[in-house]
Amino acid sequence: MACINSTTFYWPGASFASTTTIYSDPGFTTIAPDGWYQQAGIYRQMSGGVLGAATTCPTCSLPCNTTFSGSGNQGQFFLSANVGTTTGVVLVIFNPINVPDKCTWSFDYDNSGTPTVASEYSSQNFGYLQGLIGTDSWACTLGGSPQMTNALGSSGFSATVDRYDYDTALGNFPATPTSVGTQTLGPYDPQGTGTNPVDFRATPVGSCMMVIPKPLPTTTTIDFVFDGPCSTTGWSFFIGCPTPLNNFKCSPSPTPACTGATDPFFTAHIGSPSGFATSVFVHDWAFEDQNGINKKAAGTYLVESGGVPQCVVVSSDGVVTSVANCVGNC
Repeated sequence: MACINSTTFYWPGASFASTTTIYSDPGFTTIAPDGWYQQAGIYRQMSGGVLGAATTCPTCSLPCNTTFSGSGNQGQFFLSANVGTTTGVVLVIFNPINVPDKCTWSFDYDNSGTPTVASEYSSQNFGYLQGLIGTDSWACTLGGSPQMTNALGSSGFSATVDRYDYDTALGNFPATPTSVGTQTLGPYDPQGTGTNPVDFRATPVGSCMMVIPKPLPTTTTIDFVFDGPCSTTGWSFFIGCPTPLNNFKCSPSPTPACTGATDPFFTAHIGSPSGFATSVFVHDWAFEDQNGINKKAAGTYLVESGGVPQCVVVSSDGVVTSVANCVGNC
C-alpha cells in the first residue's frame, strides 16, 4: 500500500525491505511514482525511482481538524488526509490569498472503486467558484503570457512543473521537490467553461469552502492536489473532521403562504470552519441530504431559518444566492 495514494505495487526479490525499486505492474516494466510507501509496517520513500532506507512513518496522512499554510515554488502539491470513520461531511476551507491557485479533492466516498474528483468552492466574498481561483490583477507568467486573467484559456496556457509531496515531519511541503518536471498544469480554460476552469475576481476571493460527502465509515482517506502556476505560491488550508450539516425545514416555491415548511434543507455555512449556523445565509452550500451527496436543486424555497420564515434562492451550483423574510409567500 502506498502512503500517498492507496494502491497495489510490485517488487522483484525476496521482500519489500530488501528491494531497491517498486513497480506499478507485475511484469516490472513501469516504475511506481515517487512518494512514501509502506508494507507490513515498513515505510520507505522512493525518490528518482530508488527506494530509501526504512524509516518511521506513523502516519503518512494529514489528520482532520488541521490547519496549515502551504507555500513553495511553481509546482503541483500533493497530500492525503485521514478523516476517520465518523460519517457526515468533511469541510475544507481553502484561501488562495490572491495568488492564483487550485485545490482539487479526490475521494471514493461511496466505495465504488471510482473516486469522485472535484474543484469547486463557495467563497465568502463571491459565492460559487471553481477550478483555478484568485485575483486577476496578479501578474505571473505561464506559457508565455505576461498576466493571468479570466481570458487566459484562449492562449491554451499549460506548463510542466515540479511535484511536491506533503512531509508529515515538516508539517508542510519540502523546499526541494519530490520529483522535477513531471507534473503538467493546465491547459486552463476561460471562466466557467471546459474541464479545467479559471474563476478569477477583481478583489480577493477570501476563504472558500469545499464540501466533501462522507456517508460511509469505511472510506477514510481523501487525496488533495494543489496547482501553483505562478513562480511562487502560498495558500491556507483547513480540513475538518466529518460533521453533520445544518438541518432546516423548507418547502419549494410556490407556497400559498409563509407556512408549511416540512422538507429537509441542509446547509454548510461558509462563515465557520464547523459549517454550523442557526440561520441560512447567502453563499451557504445547500443540499438534499445530510451527507452532502446531492445539492439542492435550483429554485426558491420557503425555509424556517432561525425561527423566521424566509425565501431562500439556490443557484444551479447548489449555493444560496438570496435570503429575504417571507411576506405573503415566496
